[in-house]
Amino acid sequence: MTVPPGLVVDASVAAKWHLTDESLIERANVLRARFDAGRTDLAAPSFIRYEVAQTLERAERDGRIGPGMAASELATFLSYGVHEQVDSDAIVSSAQRLAGETGASVYDALYVVHAEAIQFEVVTADEQLARQMSGHGVPVHLLSELDLF
Repeated sequence: MTVPPGLVVDASVAAKWHLTDESLIERANVLRARFDAGRTDLAAPSFIRYEVAQTLERAERDGRIGPGMAASELATFLSYGVHEQVDSDAIVSSAQRLAGETGASVYDALYVVHAEAIQFEVVTADEQLARQMSGHGVPVHLLSELDLF
C-alpha cells in the first residue's frame, strides 16, 4: 500500500517515535521522516497528547526508558505539531456513535472521525482498530502494510 498524502496517526504509531523496545520502530520513524521532509502530512486528534504522555510515563515507571525521559520525550512529541488543539463537540459525538456501531473505544473512533473530517486516512499499529474500522468509510492502514521504503 502506497503512503497516502495525509494520514491521521494514532498513539500506537506515535509512541514508537520515542521508545526503543517496540516492534515496527523503523517503519514509524520512516513515516515521521516523511512528515519532517514534507512528503506526508500527519495529523491527530488533540487527545493523542494524553495517550502519548501516559505511554511515556508508564514506560519510564516500567524502566523501558530512563529516569526523566518521559517529560523530555513528551516535549519532543509535542514539538512535532501533529495534534490538533481542539476536538470539536461534533467530532466527539460522531466518535461516540461510531464506537457504538463498531464496538471500538471512543478514543479509537476519534482517530477515524478526525481523519474523515479533514479528509485524511488513518495509520495504526493496532490490528484490532484496523479490523473494527474496516468498511466504515475512512481507510485505516496498518503501519506494517504501508510501502515506506
